[in-house]
Amino acid sequence: MAEVRLSEVNKVYEGRGQQVHAVRDLDLVVEDGEFVSIVGPSGCGKSTTLRMIVGLEKATSGQILFNGDMVNDLDPQERNVAMAFENYALYPNFSAEENIGFPLEARGVPKQERRRRVHELAGLLQIENILHQHPNTLSGGQKQRVSLARALIREPAAFILDEVLGHVDGHLRFQMLFDLKRLHQSLDSTMIFVTHDQMEAIALSDRIAVLHQGRLVQSGTRDELYDTPATRFVADFIGEPPTNFFDVRFVEEDGEGMLRADDIALRPTAETAARLRSRDDRRYVVGIRPQNLLCTPRAGTISFDATIDIHEYLGERSILTLRRGGLSFQALASAEGSWAADEPITLYYRPEDIMVFDAESEALIA
Repeated sequence: MAEVRLSEVNKVYEGRGQQVHAVRDLDLVVEDGEFVSIVGPSGCGKSTTLRMIVGLEKATSGQILFNGDMVNDLDPQERNVAMAFENYALYPNFSAEENIGFPLEARGVPKQERRRRVHELAGLLQIENILHQHPNTLSGGQKQRVSLARALIREPAAFILDEVLGHVDGHLRFQMLFDLKRLHQSLDSTMIFVTHDQMEAIALSDRIAVLHQGRLVQSGTRDELYDTPATRFVADFIGEPPTNFFDVRFVEEDGEGMLRADDIALRPTAETAARLRSRDDRRYVVGIRPQNLLCTPRAGTISFDATIDIHEYLGERSILTLRRGGLSFQALASAEGSWAADEPITLYYRPEDIMVFDAESEALIA
Protein backbone atom coordinates (compact mmCIF):
# COMPACT_ATOMS: atom_id res chain seq x y z
CA MET A 1 0.00 0.00 0.00
CA ALA A 2 1.05 3.64 -0.32
CA GLU A 3 0.73 7.08 1.16
CA VAL A 4 -0.36 9.44 -1.63
CA ARG A 5 0.61 13.09 -1.25
CA LEU A 6 -0.21 16.02 -3.51
CA SER A 7 1.76 19.20 -2.86
CA GLU A 8 0.77 22.51 -4.51
CA VAL A 9 -0.54 20.65 -7.55
CA ASN A 10 -1.96 22.68 -10.43
CA LYS A 11 -3.51 21.67 -13.72
CA VAL A 12 -3.99 24.24 -16.46
CA TYR A 13 -5.53 23.38 -19.83
CA GLU A 14 -4.63 25.52 -22.84
CA GLY A 15 -7.06 25.92 -25.71
CA ARG A 16 -8.42 28.44 -28.19
CA GLY A 17 -6.34 31.24 -26.77
CA GLN A 18 -7.51 30.82 -23.20
CA GLN A 19 -6.56 28.90 -20.08
CA VAL A 20 -8.73 26.74 -17.88
CA HIS A 21 -7.28 26.36 -14.39
CA ALA A 22 -8.89 23.04 -13.47
CA VAL A 23 -6.98 22.35 -10.22
CA ARG A 24 -5.44 25.10 -8.09
CA ASP A 25 -2.64 24.71 -5.51
CA LEU A 26 -3.99 21.39 -4.25
CA ASP A 27 -2.45 20.03 -1.03
CA LEU A 28 -3.84 16.65 -0.01
CA VAL A 29 -2.47 13.65 1.88
CA VAL A 30 -4.05 10.17 1.76
CA GLU A 31 -2.48 8.04 4.46
CA ASP A 32 -1.40 4.45 3.86
CA GLY A 33 -4.53 2.27 4.09
CA GLU A 34 -6.93 5.23 4.29
CA PHE A 35 -10.21 5.60 2.37
CA VAL A 36 -10.56 9.21 1.18
CA SER A 37 -13.40 10.53 -0.95
CA ILE A 38 -13.06 13.60 -3.18
CA VAL A 39 -16.40 15.33 -3.62
CA GLY A 40 -17.74 18.46 -5.26
CA PRO A 41 -20.03 19.62 -8.06
CA SER A 42 -19.42 18.89 -11.74
CA GLY A 43 -16.37 20.71 -13.08
CA CYS A 44 -14.69 21.23 -9.70
CA GLY A 45 -11.56 19.21 -10.62
CA LYS A 46 -12.33 15.84 -9.01
CA SER A 47 -11.66 13.56 -11.99
CA THR A 48 -8.74 15.69 -13.17
CA THR A 49 -7.12 15.19 -9.75
CA LEU A 50 -7.55 11.42 -9.99
CA ARG A 51 -6.18 11.33 -13.52
CA MET A 52 -3.07 13.19 -12.37
CA ILE A 53 -2.59 10.71 -9.51
CA VAL A 54 -2.88 7.78 -11.92
CA GLY A 55 -0.68 9.44 -14.55
CA LEU A 56 -3.28 9.85 -17.29
CA GLU A 57 -2.85 13.63 -16.96
CA LYS A 58 0.41 15.47 -16.32
CA ALA A 59 0.38 18.07 -13.56
CA THR A 60 1.22 21.56 -14.77
CA SER A 61 3.09 22.21 -11.52
CA GLY A 62 3.48 20.78 -8.04
CA GLN A 63 4.46 17.33 -6.79
CA ILE A 64 2.69 13.98 -6.62
CA LEU A 65 4.41 11.54 -4.25
CA PHE A 66 3.86 7.88 -3.40
CA ASN A 67 5.52 6.94 -0.10
CA GLY A 68 7.67 10.05 -0.39
CA ASP A 69 8.88 9.35 -3.94
CA MET A 70 7.86 11.82 -6.66
CA VAL A 71 6.01 10.10 -9.51
CA ASN A 72 5.23 13.09 -11.75
CA ASP A 73 7.31 11.75 -14.64
CA LEU A 74 6.32 8.08 -14.28
CA ASP A 75 3.94 6.44 -16.76
CA PRO A 76 0.67 5.00 -15.36
CA GLN A 77 1.97 1.42 -15.48
CA GLU A 78 5.04 2.45 -13.47
CA ARG A 79 2.96 3.93 -10.63
CA ASN A 80 1.28 0.63 -9.69
CA VAL A 81 -2.11 2.32 -9.31
CA ALA A 82 -5.35 0.59 -10.29
CA MET A 83 -8.35 2.58 -11.49
CA ALA A 84 -12.01 1.62 -11.87
CA PHE A 85 -14.29 3.82 -13.97
CA GLU A 86 -17.99 4.56 -14.13
CA ASN A 87 -18.30 2.92 -17.56
CA TYR A 88 -16.76 -0.46 -16.53
CA ALA A 89 -14.53 -0.71 -19.69
CA LEU A 90 -14.86 -4.52 -19.88
CA TYR A 91 -13.73 -6.53 -22.91
CA PRO A 92 -16.99 -7.78 -24.54
CA ASN A 93 -15.44 -10.95 -26.00
CA PHE A 94 -13.96 -12.06 -22.66
CA SER A 95 -15.80 -13.87 -19.90
CA ALA A 96 -15.92 -12.23 -16.48
CA GLU A 97 -13.10 -14.52 -15.36
CA GLU A 98 -10.97 -13.58 -18.39
CA ASN A 99 -11.66 -9.87 -17.84
CA ILE A 100 -10.58 -10.07 -14.20
CA GLY A 101 -7.47 -12.13 -14.93
CA PHE A 102 -6.31 -10.14 -17.96
CA PRO A 103 -3.90 -7.80 -16.06
CA LEU A 104 -2.12 -10.88 -14.68
CA GLU A 105 -2.06 -12.57 -18.08
CA ALA A 106 -0.46 -9.44 -19.56
CA ARG A 107 2.27 -9.72 -16.91
CA GLY A 108 2.90 -13.38 -17.69
CA VAL A 109 1.46 -14.82 -14.48
CA PRO A 110 0.88 -18.60 -14.89
CA LYS A 111 -2.68 -19.73 -15.56
CA GLN A 112 -3.08 -21.69 -12.33
CA GLU A 113 -1.99 -18.72 -10.22
CA ARG A 114 -4.26 -16.39 -12.25
CA ARG A 115 -7.21 -18.68 -11.66
CA ARG A 116 -6.52 -18.87 -7.92
CA ARG A 117 -6.38 -15.09 -7.53
CA VAL A 118 -9.44 -14.53 -9.74
CA HIS A 119 -11.53 -16.91 -7.65
CA GLU A 120 -10.23 -15.41 -4.40
CA LEU A 121 -11.37 -11.94 -5.46
CA ALA A 122 -14.61 -13.26 -6.93
CA GLY A 123 -15.43 -14.78 -3.56
CA LEU A 124 -14.70 -11.49 -1.82
CA LEU A 125 -17.01 -9.64 -4.23
CA GLN A 126 -19.61 -12.43 -4.33
CA ILE A 127 -19.45 -12.97 -8.12
CA GLU A 128 -18.16 -16.56 -8.30
CA ASN A 129 -21.37 -17.72 -9.98
CA ILE A 130 -20.99 -15.34 -12.96
CA LEU A 131 -17.32 -15.89 -13.86
CA HIS A 132 -18.29 -17.88 -16.98
CA GLN A 133 -20.62 -15.16 -18.30
CA HIS A 134 -19.81 -12.39 -20.80
CA PRO A 135 -20.44 -8.68 -20.09
CA ASN A 136 -23.55 -8.45 -22.28
CA THR A 137 -25.33 -10.95 -20.00
CA LEU A 138 -24.47 -9.14 -16.73
CA SER A 139 -26.41 -6.53 -14.77
CA GLY A 140 -24.93 -3.13 -14.01
CA GLY A 141 -24.02 -4.16 -10.48
CA GLN A 142 -22.35 -7.36 -11.69
CA LYS A 143 -20.35 -5.46 -14.33
CA GLN A 144 -19.20 -3.03 -11.67
CA ARG A 145 -18.02 -5.86 -9.42
CA VAL A 146 -16.10 -7.44 -12.32
CA SER A 147 -14.51 -4.05 -13.06
CA LEU A 148 -13.51 -3.66 -9.41
CA ALA A 149 -12.07 -7.18 -9.29
CA ARG A 150 -10.01 -6.54 -12.43
CA ALA A 151 -8.51 -3.43 -10.87
CA LEU A 152 -7.88 -5.09 -7.50
CA ILE A 153 -6.19 -8.18 -8.88
CA ARG A 154 -3.11 -6.13 -9.70
CA GLU A 155 -2.52 -5.64 -5.95
CA PRO A 156 -1.89 -1.93 -6.53
CA ALA A 157 -0.19 0.54 -4.21
CA ALA A 158 -3.36 2.65 -4.39
CA PHE A 159 -6.83 1.96 -5.69
CA ILE A 160 -8.65 4.74 -7.53
CA LEU A 161 -12.45 4.76 -7.95
CA ASP A 162 -13.93 7.31 -10.36
CA GLU A 163 -17.74 7.61 -10.04
CA VAL A 164 -18.00 3.81 -9.99
CA LEU A 165 -21.60 3.80 -8.73
CA GLY A 166 -22.95 6.20 -11.33
CA HIS A 167 -24.70 3.50 -13.40
CA VAL A 168 -25.97 1.45 -10.49
CA ASP A 169 -29.63 1.77 -9.44
CA GLY A 170 -30.76 2.61 -5.88
CA HIS A 171 -31.03 -0.90 -4.43
CA LEU A 172 -27.78 -2.13 -5.97
CA ARG A 173 -26.02 1.09 -5.00
CA PHE A 174 -26.76 0.38 -1.34
CA GLN A 175 -25.31 -3.12 -1.75
CA MET A 176 -22.25 -1.78 -3.59
CA LEU A 177 -21.60 0.74 -0.82
CA PHE A 178 -21.59 -2.15 1.64
CA ASP A 179 -19.30 -4.18 -0.66
CA LEU A 180 -16.81 -1.33 -1.03
CA LYS A 181 -16.68 -0.72 2.71
CA ARG A 182 -16.19 -4.44 3.39
CA LEU A 183 -13.58 -4.63 0.63
CA HIS A 184 -11.56 -1.78 2.09
CA GLN A 185 -11.68 -3.31 5.56
CA SER A 186 -10.63 -6.71 4.20
CA LEU A 187 -7.75 -5.46 2.07
CA ASP A 188 -6.62 -2.53 4.26
CA SER A 189 -5.78 -0.78 1.00
CA THR A 190 -5.29 2.88 0.14
CA MET A 191 -8.43 3.96 -1.70
CA ILE A 192 -9.32 7.29 -3.30
CA PHE A 193 -12.94 7.63 -4.36
CA VAL A 194 -14.39 10.40 -6.53
CA THR A 195 -18.12 11.02 -6.37
CA HIS A 196 -20.57 13.89 -6.81
CA ASP A 197 -22.85 12.19 -4.25
CA GLN A 198 -21.93 13.36 -0.76
CA MET A 199 -24.02 10.59 0.84
CA GLU A 200 -21.80 7.95 -0.83
CA ALA A 201 -18.73 9.73 0.54
CA ILE A 202 -20.20 9.95 4.03
CA ALA A 203 -21.06 6.25 4.02
CA LEU A 204 -17.63 5.06 2.91
CA SER A 205 -14.87 7.42 3.89
CA ASP A 206 -12.35 7.85 6.66
CA ARG A 207 -11.99 11.44 5.43
CA ILE A 208 -13.67 13.58 2.79
CA ALA A 209 -11.98 16.26 0.65
CA VAL A 210 -14.34 18.89 -0.72
CA LEU A 211 -13.33 20.64 -3.95
CA HIS A 212 -14.93 23.82 -5.32
CA GLN A 213 -13.81 25.62 -8.47
CA GLY A 214 -10.57 23.66 -8.53
CA ARG A 215 -9.61 24.39 -4.92
CA LEU A 216 -9.61 22.22 -1.83
CA VAL A 217 -12.11 23.95 0.46
CA GLN A 218 -11.94 21.55 3.41
CA SER A 219 -10.72 18.07 4.27
CA GLY A 220 -11.86 16.15 7.32
CA THR A 221 -14.06 13.47 8.79
CA ARG A 222 -17.79 13.38 8.18
CA ASP A 223 -18.40 14.86 11.64
CA GLU A 224 -15.88 17.67 11.11
CA LEU A 225 -17.44 18.69 7.80
CA TYR A 226 -20.98 18.36 9.14
CA ASP A 227 -20.51 20.09 12.50
CA THR A 228 -17.86 22.72 11.63
CA PRO A 229 -17.95 23.39 7.87
CA ALA A 230 -15.20 25.81 6.88
CA THR A 231 -17.45 27.69 4.44
CA ARG A 232 -21.05 28.14 3.45
CA PHE A 233 -20.36 25.97 0.40
CA VAL A 234 -19.30 23.01 2.56
CA ALA A 235 -22.31 23.47 4.85
CA ASP A 236 -24.57 23.44 1.79
CA PHE A 237 -22.87 20.49 0.08
CA ILE A 238 -22.51 18.15 3.06
CA GLY A 239 -25.77 16.99 4.60
CA GLU A 240 -29.22 15.97 3.37
CA PRO A 241 -31.64 17.75 3.18
CA PRO A 242 -29.57 20.87 2.39
CA THR A 243 -28.85 23.45 5.07
CA ASN A 244 -31.24 26.39 5.49
CA PHE A 245 -29.54 29.76 4.97
CA PHE A 246 -30.80 33.19 6.04
CA ASP A 247 -29.32 36.63 5.34
CA VAL A 248 -29.27 38.25 8.77
CA ARG A 249 -28.31 41.40 10.65
CA PHE A 250 -26.69 41.25 14.07
CA VAL A 251 -28.75 43.52 16.33
CA GLU A 252 -29.17 44.22 20.03
CA GLU A 253 -32.69 43.54 21.30
CA ASP A 254 -33.48 44.02 24.99
CA GLY A 255 -29.81 43.76 25.86
CA GLU A 256 -29.29 40.53 23.91
CA GLY A 257 -27.45 40.00 20.65
CA MET A 258 -29.81 38.58 18.03
CA LEU A 259 -29.50 37.48 14.40
CA ARG A 260 -32.52 38.91 12.62
CA ALA A 261 -33.76 37.71 9.24
CA ASP A 262 -36.98 39.55 8.34
CA ASP A 263 -39.60 38.09 10.70
CA ILE A 264 -37.26 35.59 12.40
CA ALA A 265 -34.89 36.55 15.18
CA LEU A 266 -32.46 33.78 16.14
CA ARG A 267 -30.51 33.85 19.37
CA PRO A 268 -26.84 32.81 19.08
CA THR A 269 -24.79 31.50 21.99
CA ALA A 270 -23.27 34.06 24.33
CA GLU A 271 -19.81 33.23 22.92
CA THR A 272 -20.98 33.81 19.34
CA ALA A 273 -22.70 37.07 20.28
CA ALA A 274 -19.50 38.31 21.95
CA ARG A 275 -17.49 37.43 18.87
CA LEU A 276 -19.92 39.27 16.58
CA ARG A 277 -19.91 42.37 18.81
CA SER A 278 -16.14 42.60 18.34
CA ARG A 279 -16.50 42.82 14.57
CA ASP A 280 -17.30 45.85 12.44
CA ASP A 281 -19.65 43.83 10.24
CA ARG A 282 -23.32 43.64 11.01
CA ARG A 283 -24.54 41.53 8.09
CA TYR A 284 -23.99 37.77 8.05
CA VAL A 285 -25.41 34.53 6.71
CA VAL A 286 -26.86 32.08 9.20
CA GLY A 287 -27.04 28.36 8.47
CA ILE A 288 -29.17 25.88 10.38
CA ARG A 289 -29.69 22.30 9.29
CA PRO A 290 -33.24 20.92 8.89
CA GLN A 291 -32.29 18.19 11.39
CA ASN A 292 -31.75 20.92 14.00
CA LEU A 293 -35.17 22.53 13.60
CA LEU A 294 -37.25 20.44 15.99
CA CYS A 295 -41.00 20.02 16.18
CA THR A 296 -40.97 19.21 19.91
CA PRO A 297 -39.26 21.12 22.73
CA ARG A 298 -36.09 19.85 24.37
CA ALA A 299 -33.92 21.16 27.14
CA GLY A 300 -32.12 24.36 26.13
CA THR A 301 -34.19 25.03 23.01
CA ILE A 302 -35.75 28.30 21.85
CA SER A 303 -38.94 28.49 19.77
CA PHE A 304 -40.46 30.45 16.91
CA ASP A 305 -43.62 29.97 14.90
CA ALA A 306 -44.02 29.17 11.20
CA THR A 307 -46.58 27.80 8.74
CA ILE A 308 -46.39 24.49 6.86
CA ASP A 309 -46.27 24.78 3.07
CA ILE A 310 -45.48 21.23 1.95
CA HIS A 311 -45.29 17.86 3.72
CA GLU A 312 -43.09 15.23 2.02
CA TYR A 313 -43.56 11.76 3.48
CA LEU A 314 -40.39 9.66 3.17
CA GLY A 315 -41.20 6.54 5.17
CA GLU A 316 -39.30 6.79 8.44
CA ARG A 317 -39.32 10.60 8.39
CA SER A 318 -41.02 13.61 6.85
CA ILE A 319 -39.60 16.80 5.35
CA LEU A 320 -41.60 19.93 6.08
CA THR A 321 -41.22 22.97 3.86
CA LEU A 322 -42.18 25.98 5.97
CA ARG A 323 -42.65 29.70 5.67
CA ARG A 324 -42.50 32.69 7.92
CA GLY A 325 -42.91 36.09 6.37
CA GLY A 326 -40.91 36.05 3.14
CA LEU A 327 -38.65 33.22 4.26
CA SER A 328 -38.91 29.59 3.13
CA PHE A 329 -36.99 26.77 4.84
CA GLN A 330 -37.15 23.09 5.75
CA ALA A 331 -37.30 20.95 8.88
CA LEU A 332 -37.23 17.21 9.50
CA ALA A 333 -40.18 15.75 11.37
CA SER A 334 -41.46 12.41 12.55
CA ALA A 335 -43.31 10.43 9.90
CA GLU A 336 -45.92 9.64 12.53
CA GLY A 337 -47.02 13.25 12.89
CA SER A 338 -50.08 14.73 11.22
CA TRP A 339 -48.83 17.59 9.06
CA ALA A 340 -51.11 19.58 6.75
CA ALA A 341 -50.50 22.54 4.44
CA ASP A 342 -51.26 25.99 5.91
CA GLU A 343 -51.21 24.66 9.48
CA PRO A 344 -49.26 26.69 12.06
CA ILE A 345 -46.33 24.97 13.75
CA THR A 346 -43.90 25.83 16.54
CA LEU A 347 -40.25 25.03 15.86
CA TYR A 348 -37.43 24.69 18.37
CA TYR A 349 -33.68 25.14 17.98
CA ARG A 350 -30.55 25.20 20.13
CA PRO A 351 -28.34 28.32 19.91
CA GLU A 352 -25.26 26.07 19.54
CA ASP A 353 -26.71 24.63 16.30
CA ILE A 354 -26.64 28.02 14.56
CA MET A 355 -23.75 28.48 12.12
CA VAL A 356 -22.70 32.06 11.28
CA PHE A 357 -20.83 32.81 8.04
CA ASP A 358 -19.19 35.98 6.76
CA ALA A 359 -21.51 37.51 4.16
CA GLU A 360 -18.67 38.30 1.72
CA SER A 361 -16.01 35.59 2.15
CA GLU A 362 -18.61 32.96 3.21
CA ALA A 363 -16.09 31.62 5.75
CA LEU A 364 -17.40 30.19 9.01
CA ILE A 365 -17.19 32.70 11.89
CA ALA A 366 -18.89 30.72 14.65
